[in-house]
Amino acid sequence: LDLANIVMLFLLAVVFAALLFGRRPAIVAAFLSVGLFDFFFVPPKFSFAVNDVQYVVTFAVMLLVALLIGHLTTALKQRADDAQSRAAEQSGLYQLAQSLAGALTVERTIEAVGDYVSDQLDARVALLLPDAGNELQLTGESQLVLSSTERIAARAVHASNETMDAHELGCDDNERILLPLLGATRNRGVMIIAANDDNHHRLASHAALLRAVASLLTTALERLHYVEVANRSELEIQ
Repeated sequence: LDLANIVMLFLLAVVFAALLFGRRPAIVAAFLSVGLFDFFFVPPKFSFAVNDVQYVVTFAVMLLVALLIGHLTTALKQRADDAQSRAAEQSGLYQLAQSLAGALTVERTIEAVGDYVSDQLDARVALLLPDAGNELQLTGESQLVLSSTERIAARAVHASNETMDAHELGCDDNERILLPLLGATRNRGVMIIAANDDNHHRLASHAALLRAVASLLTTALERLHYVEVANRSELEIQ
């Protein structure tokens, strides 16, 4: 093969390295391509010495093009992966919305959210709803055993309507996200999401997704609340 064709093959190898392994391996492949091309194909062969100065330009251009191709290929792959991830999230949210729309009880609502959080984020969920005295009570079959610190933090989130991200609340010290359930008229409670591993800030990277889940849950709880109010009013009228 002509040397120009061999250069193209090395550049193709950089593209495959970027597609399969990412940016850093692509950079390594770019430098290795220049070194191997020099060692095996440029006279004198089996030596890194260069007799013709023009090959220095070839090496420089080859390295620059290889690095650029590796960077662009990795960026495109990352965008494609992000698009697939967003599509999967949207599909999961749509299925969750369907499940919540068909839920007739608070317990079934909590179960649907728990299944979604477990499948999508490998996490557990607990829901605390205010009682008649506006005190937060653990509702449904919780996937978490709440510590006193978590309950205090939940009350603080309920009072401030602010999301909390912490690692020292539970017994396992894994990341926990506490989200207020902000309804149209009042705060409907607090949802606690706990990661199953100690990968710090993994849940925080899905903050927008968790807010969407909290919004869907709040809408479902408000719907159940107003259905109960309507049934009570109809009973009083009768």
